[in-house]
Amino acid sequence: MSSVYTKVFPHLILNYDFTKCIICMASHDENNTDKKLTDEHIVPEFIGGKIVVKNVCKACNSKKYIF
Repeated sequence: MSSVYTKVFPHLILNYDFTKCIICMASHDENNTDKKLTDEHIVPEFIGGKIVVKNVCKACNSKKYIF
């Protein structure tokens, strides 16, 4: 887990290791551009968000999902 994330939310203990996409569960693959994890801002960057996690692959981040 990102050290910045744990500093901001020290009381949270997460069982997620931030090495897989949270949508398709594919592992991060540096050699496959579609499976590289992208930067996601917890608070949107345009309103000053500085916390970034990598938890969605490029392929899933480029799709429109309706849940």
